Amino acid sequence: FPESWTIHGLWPSCKPKKNSNPENCSVTCNFSVNKLKKLENQLNENWISAKTNNEQFWEHEYCKHGTCCETSLRKKYFEETLRLYKEVNIGEILQSEQILPHKRNGYRLLDIDEAIRGALKTKVNYRCKSVKNKNASSSKSYHLLVEIYICLSKTTLKPQDCPSMMSKYSCNGNREIYIFPKTA
Repeated sequence: FPESWTIHGLWPSCKPKKNSNPENCSVTCNFSVNKLKKLENQLNENWISAKTNNEQFWEHEYCKHGTCCETSLRKKYFEETLRLYKEVNIGEILQSEQILPHKRNGYRLLDIDEAIRGALKTKVNYRCKSVKNKNASSSKSYHLLVEIYICLSKTTLKPQDCPSMMSKYSCNGNREIYIFPKTA
């Protein structure tokens, strides 16, 4: 697990009544990792891939979602994403409400949501993953918080309410939600 919350991507948000985000908005992607040299250290620290190398991940996110930004934002996609990441510091928001990563103490989704909604003044979505406890003899599984979706306006990049997300990855509000530290 990373030391702190990291970036998955910047996805221009859909209209509130739809349930999907725009994808692959340009036939040609024009991604070049060479253009990211000035940002490479920040990207390697804050925009980490869990499945592939970071450069491939950045290219995938830009081609799939970055091409859907307004033209002026598309040119500074990575800079704006890093700026927003620092501006909306999820770790600090949760820490201010004493919601800290811990492998034994879970939290109510309502408490997590109140902390984030209170700070951002907007509705966000959560993605959890069910993880089985490999060290216990019981079949207990943990509801692990793995992503927080903050929806942004396509034109201004200002937070806006996210549409409700109903999927197999949504967090179940009736179960304890865990935020594991790196050493979990």
